[in-house]
Amino acid sequence: MRPLVAAEAVAVLPSDATRFFGAVPYSTQASSAESKHSVDGISPRLPRHVKAATPHTYGRRILCRARRQDWQLTVDEHKTERLARTLYAELGERADYRRLRAVARLWDSAREYGLDHTSHDDDLIGLASVVEWPDEPRAHVLSSLLRTMQRLSLQDWASGGLPDFTDFLWLPLVLNLEPGSIDTALIDEC
Repeated sequence: MRPLVAAEAVAVLPSDATRFFGAVPYSTQASSAESKHSVDGISPRLPRHVKAATPHTYGRRILCRARRQDWQLTVDEHKTERLARTLYAELGERADYRRLRAVARLWDSAREYGLDHTSHDDDLIGLASVVEWPDEPRAHVLSSLLRTMQRLSLQDWASGGLPDFTDFLWLPLVLNLEPGSIDTALIDEC
């Protein structure tokens, strides 16, 4: 099988999360599974040199190595809402909980779908409907919010902040940690 680069993985592999394979070192063979149950089921069937992991687990390993920490890198489950509060504080605006949650869902979903402030207006409006945006969605507003959330999230990571669950997929790609391609990709239960 010809090695897949990150951009090809998006188009070829059947799961959004598998675009993450672009972060696997060149000499590595890896398998992705959507859940721990899938990993447990597929691991015994793989050759010894092929490792199985969910995309989130693999991303966590990369981030642990980047921080030179052991496997127990803690997850900040409230990071996105905290960053949304910071965003509105920077804007000098007061936001109710409903709006904070909408911005948090927008940021989480954008990272999961591989969207950002540079995405097409139609994609941003579609994303707003997925996250049940409370107002009439305007692409330029959504783009601005995503740009600021990205900046805040990267600043938080750079200052030693902990990742949230979605960061396991997003940060290794954005920070270009362990770029490369893989020799083989096995997808189970996608």
